[in-house]
Parts: sequence; structure tokens; C-alpha cells
Amino acid sequence: MTEAADTPKPIDPTLLPDNPQMARIDVPIRATTDQLSNLGVFQNRSESVVHGADYAAEGPASNN
Repeated sequence: MTEAADTPKPIDPTLLPDNPQMARIDVPIRATTDQLSNLGVFQNRSESVVHGADYAAEGPASNN
């Protein structure tokens, strides 16, 4: 199976030169990515709860 030409390939960290400046910026980037991921999970759960509460308030008979 081949990947599409426009799909970027992940960078192998073993091929990157040891650069302390890159390591310094990598830590906050990873922390930010983790925080955004957690916020996305929280948003999805919140929307699910709101949708479930709306469904419970309206009742299943209103879907007919």
C-alpha cells in the first residue's frame, strides 16, 4: 500500500542533528499540543452531555 503524494511523512527524530535550540522549542510545542488535545476531549464530552440532556428533556417521542 502506498501513501498519497500530498501526505507528509513523519520526521524520524534520529535523523535530526542534536540541536539544543530545537530541543528547547520542542518541549513547549508538545505541551501545547497535549493541552489542545485535552481541551478537544473536554469539548466533545461537554457537547455530548448537552446533547444528551436536550434529548432527555424533549423525550424520545419528539423525534417522530
